[in-house]
Amino acid sequence: MSMGGTASYETTDVVVPPLVRAAVSAATELDFPLCCRPEIGRLISVLAAGVPAGGRIGETGTGTGAGLAWMVSTARPDVKFVSIELDVDRTDAARQLFADRPSVTVITGDSATIGDHARSICSCSTGVLAAERGRIHPPIRSKCSDRAERSRLTTSSR
Repeated sequence: MSMGGTASYETTDVVVPPLVRAAVSAATELDFPLCCRPEIGRLISVLAAGVPAGGRIGETGTGTGAGLAWMVSTARPDVKFVSIELDVDRTDAARQLFADRPSVTVITGDSATIGDHARSICSCSTGVLAAERGRIHPPIRSKCSDRAERSRLTTSSR
């Protein structure tokens, strides 16, 4: 989330994917000014594009889904996403945005619980990296004996 991030899309010269535009539109409708800025969106889209097949990305502070949309727009089709948002209205907006994308799960809840939710999606959660308000959190670690599954779990930020 970025101060003035939603408004920054009005004047950006960055090419913005349609899914991101839809998320920003939802933010405007909900009077939510904190979408990730286009420059940050480009960065995280590059990171998401580098996630290997079968990887997983965790995100906290979904908002209306702008950051998540940047990542989904460039990630491989079989990369799975879990994103958590505290506000119910913003969660609902993001869920609607990604309704036709089974690889994306948007959850209402506290960001501190993302590891619990990530584990419910994948059999082993050894490296979910989340970003919240511009601060990168260390990977969530758990014991896992399945080396193949561990290596598929990839980190990124929103």
